[in-house]
Amino acid sequence: MPALMFGLVHAGQGSDPASIAGVVAITGLGGLLFGWLFVRWDFNLWPPILLHVGMNSLWIVFALGENALGGWLGNALRLGIVVGAVLLTLRMTPAGAPAPSASASPRPV
Repeated sequence: MPALMFGLVHAGQGSDPASIAGVVAITGLGGLLFGWLFVRWDFNLWPPILLHVGMNSLWIVFALGENALGGWLGNALRLGIVVGAVLLTLRMTPAGAPAPSASASPRPV
């Protein structure tokens, strides 16, 4: 649900039904990645926040597209960053870390 909501809040970037669907799809997939990062990094918001800010900054600084769909260069860069983030996360976070139980007290951030 959070990834879908993340995608829907970006729908305003599209100008026609096809581009709206594309923007919602690509940003919804990004929302799934951000959610996975959040969980994998022990419920730390900083990794997904930094990735989102970094990707938005690259999009603006290098004018990679008018919206989240971008062109071939923007999408190649995005794919490289996503692969890098996934590999870095898999390397730096413990595999199979136990999920917090519902009765566990919240940890300080």
